[in-house]
Amino acid sequence: MKIYLNILTVLFFLNICQGFSITKYDLPVQEDGRIKPFSTYSSNQLLKFYNKRQYNDTSLNQTLNSTEWLYEVLTKPEEWISYPLFNIVNNDVVVSLGLDENKRHKYSFYEIIDGFKENQDLVNSLKNKNNEDLSLVESQIIDVYNKIIYFDEVAHSMICLLPIIEVKNNVIKEFMNISSEKVSYSYFVRNIDQFRVLLDDLLNTNENEWNESHIELSQIAMHLQSLTQYSYAQKIKIIPSDNMLENNIWLSPWEVLNGQFISSNQNSIMKEYEDLFYNYLNNNRLLVDNQIANIMELVSNSDNNFKSHLIVKESWYNKIDIFSKSMILYMISFFILGIGWMYKPQICRKISFYLILVGFLLHSYGLTLRMIIMQRPPVSTLYESILFVCFILVLFSIIFEIIRKDGLGVFI
Repeated sequence: MKIYLNILTVLFFLNICQGFSITKYDLPVQEDGRIKPFSTYSSNQLLKFYNKRQYNDTSLNQTLNSTEWLYEVLTKPEEWISYPLFNIVNNDVVVSLGLDENKRHKYSFYEIIDGFKENQDLVNSLKNKNNEDLSLVESQIIDVYNKIIYFDEVAHSMICLLPIIEVKNNVIKEFMNISSEKVSYSYFVRNIDQFRVLLDDLLNTNENEWNESHIELSQIAMHLQSLTQYSYAQKIKIIPSDNMLENNIWLSPWEVLNGQFISSNQNSIMKEYEDLFYNYLNNNRLLVDNQIANIMELVSNSDNNFKSHLIVKESWYNKIDIFSKSMILYMISFFILGIGWMYKPQICRKISFYLILVGFLLHSYGLTLRMIIMQRPPVSTLYESILFVCFILVLFSIIFEIIRKDGLGVFI
């Protein structure tokens, strides 16, 4: 029996460990003053919009985890604003916004925006009300409005780093040192000195005398100008400030590009992100992983308070979902104990007890890992308090079972 349980334990630990080597690093992002991996940030955002931590893509017949979803949103924002992402459960809200009631509570950014446009008077009236005067439906309408505004800012946060500006003319390519067909907005800003020379030549040349390079350059300039409409999208903070004495505040790509000066480290980080998104869009996973490793190193050099090992630990913590597995073991233990009340009580009691021990070890490991990641005791939030109280209860139940050996501790 003990050998069988040991084999089960080993298989279980192998199961929670598999898949960790898929991505060695997770990109760091600052949110609410804390630096966390993309996997944590993306999970929070998807839960906010979709009420789940995985996105079920019915059009592609696949399920995306939160990190995959965020990468897709950031690299293809114009596609994702038409995908059914926002979960609206209250039918009164759906009716108030003029949305289709047969959409199973899932609506796209476009659909909701159209609903608000057609009910602009409703939105304006709600904005003028105090929060305490709002009804439940009105509060939820305001919440939906805030969510789509927030999503818009998240989705277009990285558009300045995407390779979407086409450059075909060899003269421009050679002068700007461009080796690919498409480059990003940030590439031109980072190489503004060379680009300024081309623009000066364009402005000093009569339009009737423009050649092919002048015509393409004017098109590039107009494309760049059109992209500046998204400069408000500054939600994702991924680049350390040049002056880290100012409250350790990180910056979004748009904030860096709109600033007066780009430091050499910031310039290098921006370049790595440009290459990362270029390789991601071209499905070159190996180079993406290399770029992530390079970004981690550059960020470490830029911010002395940044601890890359905590990002790796938190990425691992997110991947294994250890508390869910611990809870499953507790539930199976209780189920087997119930069987033991009818059939072979001694054997079932021992199996139940060993399962609780394994679940408790996972529970302990999860709490310890969380304390290391957060750098504080696990009692600062309601979620953490629940985890900690349950940990103490299970500990006392195990001690109770060791003393009595009658299944009552397992039952507790």
